[in-house]
Amino acid sequence: MDIPSHSHPLLRLAWQIGLRVVDHDCLGLAAEGAFRFLLSFGPALIFTVALTSIVGLDDESIEFVTGALNPILPEGSSLFVEASVRAALENPATGLLTTSLLVTAWTASGVLGSFTKGLNRAFNVVYTQYAFWRSIVVSILLVPAIAVPVTVAAVMVIFGGTLARLAAEYGGFSFLESFLGFFFRWATTVLLVVVVLAIIYRWSPVHPMRFVDVFPGAALATGLWIAVSLAFRLFTASSLARYQIYGSLTAVVVFLFWVYLSAFVFLVGAEFNAQLLENRGEAPVVSSDDSSAPATTA
Repeated sequence: MDIPSHSHPLLRLAWQIGLRVVDHDCLGLAAEGAFRFLLSFGPALIFTVALTSIVGLDDESIEFVTGALNPILPEGSSLFVEASVRAALENPATGLLTTSLLVTAWTASGVLGSFTKGLNRAFNVVYTQYAFWRSIVVSILLVPAIAVPVTVAAVMVIFGGTLARLAAEYGGFSFLESFLGFFFRWATTVLLVVVVLAIIYRWSPVHPMRFVDVFPGAALATGLWIAVSLAFRLFTASSLARYQIYGSLTAVVVFLFWVYLSAFVFLVGAEFNAQLLENRGEAPVVSSDDSSAPATTA
């Protein structure tokens, strides 16, 4: 069923994207990605703790880091993250640094593999042997590629206020400390999230993309992610304390559901890019007979 042709273009576009989301089972792929992310969270936590034991962060540093993440994580999830870090800190093992790093990279590539599957579905790619192996290789290579902007974004969220204070004191602009704090912590972080999504949208699909074609979806997904995160945080803040449906696992379930929503929003951004290209007649369908994807200029 299609929307009437005389409908508003934005309404028609939203309807088309909704149909794509249903046809490509984005909800199911988001659940798969969220579950794989939860599997990668453990090895990443072990790596963080092993690194922490080397650089010598103390309990106050852990509190500072988890406190800085509170505005991002849903209500109760920060307690889960902090408790997990503290539990791991009780038995630090620096010898696990390399192993945990390799396992984290492998599990993280699985997360990217789920998203790559969603991006290929957006362009109606039928998985051939070429598409299968390409997805695996690209997912592995993208892990270090996106690790840098993700790390920078994490540093900005955690230490952005401190950097703003130092910059204001050094430049003699103490009255701009509040503005600089917002810029360092959030404006830069949002920009880096857009860049990370653009990188994934650009290289993950079998169908090559141009950066100019992926930024609309990256910007939309980032905006939706911020809105969904804020709304979900308000929801959990108002109801989590009253309804502990899952008992001691409530914080874990809330964290996992937030990751699930984030993954779904990511896939919506990919479908948005694909629909824009299809409306312009620039999105070829990659069939099972194609041994390689058609090339386009970056």
